[in-house]
Amino acid sequence: MKKGTIILLSIVGFFVIILISMISTYNGIVSAEANVNQKFEDIQAQYQRRFDLIPQLVATVQMNAANEKDILTKVTQYRAGITDAKNAGDIEKMEPVAQDIRTALNFQMEAYPTLQSPAAFRDLQAQLEGTENRIAKARTDFNSAVKDYNIRIKRFPNNMFNAFFGFEPKVGFTITNAAAENPVDVRSEFKKGEE
Repeated sequence: MKKGTIILLSIVGFFVIILISMISTYNGIVSAEANVNQKFEDIQAQYQRRFDLIPQLVATVQMNAANEKDILTKVTQYRAGITDAKNAGDIEKMEPVAQDIRTALNFQMEAYPTLQSPAAFRDLQAQLEGTENRIAKARTDFNSAVKDYNIRIKRFPNNMFNAFFGFEPKVGFTITNAAAENPVDVRSEFKKGEE
């Protein structure tokens, strides 16, 4: 083989290695950037979940509590009527109230096998906590992806290609003081349901 051919093949080989390195670098950074974008979308999805879920949970708890409150009010009325009864006629007058209680209880038991307002409130609390944990996890994952991306674009030889490819550092998720001081106001959700 001629010396000129060897030199030419060496130069071509060198440029092929550089080209492969550039393609690999570019693809790695693009993948890291796509991961950052996906993690940001995950945060948005968790906030949307919170936005959709909390009013539904509060409405369910309110409905359950309202049904139980109606039943307990009727039971209290019935008990007071029976206690105050002076004769059989007074007791007989309480029969429609007793019938209302039975109907309400049957409906409640069919829909909900046990009276469950306390359990519903506990479930609401657990769902709220779970939602906030999901949001915190999504934020942590996003910040980790941003960190990995930023490290990748600053490393050698990647940093040499950034100007050519236009990759910019990303900013992680930071919580504002307003967000930290104003968590989801579940009380306002309960007030909305009462209106």
